[in-house]
Amino acid sequence: MVSFEVIGAWCGTIAAFIATLSFLPQAYQAWRTNSVRDLSWLWISMFCVSNALWVVYGLAFNLLPIITANTIILVCMLCIVYIKIKTELVR
Repeated sequence: MVSFEVIGAWCGTIAAFIATLSFLPQAYQAWRTNSVRDLSWLWISMFCVSNALWVVYGLAFNLLPIITANTIILVCMLCIVYIKIKTELVR
């Protein structure tokens, strides 16, 4: 019989993988079109802070799927921040 911990670990790994994959097309689109005009600074900052906190949580409990997924998403978000700053300075 499979333990609850093993099922939980697999669910967490799959969820982290899907969350990361779902964010990559948006980051790629923003990078390709150089447009993030419709994204608010409030959403961007809240999303960055939440992902950074998830990384800290993952580090605290040694949860590699949480650490990996949220670090990748955070890097993508920082690319979006860069594009947003760059395009807003041009205006």
